[in-house]
Amino acid sequence: MRRKPRLESRHKKTPCARRKPSALLPLWLCLFLLSAGLAGCSQPQGGVLAVNCVSQQNSTSFSARYDLLSGEKKYEIRVNPGETLALRLNVTTEEGSLAASVSLPGQEPAYTGNALGNTSFTVYLRESGTYTVRLTAEKHRGSYSFAWD
Repeated sequence: MRRKPRLESRHKKTPCARRKPSALLPLWLCLFLLSAGLAGCSQPQGGVLAVNCVSQQNSTSFSARYDLLSGEKKYEIRVNPGETLALRLNVTTEEGSLAASVSLPGQEPAYTGNALGNTSFTVYLRESGTYTVRLTAEKHRGSYSFAWD
């Protein structure tokens, strides 16, 4: 009597190989969503944490909307000689605090504001040079936008 050949896998089964592939899918999905949410607007330098952040920046504006922002963000704005720039600031605060300053290196700030609530105003930058806009957030939920012509 002839025996049927027994088919065996050449690979040794490990505990992970016995699991259904679909069992790991929710874990990978959760890890992906968590890392994507934390990476939103965050910058590695300065230890900024941003969750569910949508931001944009171009040559005449920068803005961000987020569920959580903690840390410091910096932007630069160039003012040419003989030019006055009108910098429009809009802040929406749902929770936490957001502070802002606008200054030229080595000079008194053109603007400083702490614990900004829901506000909109304009700061006029009359001296030429590269201004630094510094935003410091503490568990801030909301948005900000800066725009100029």
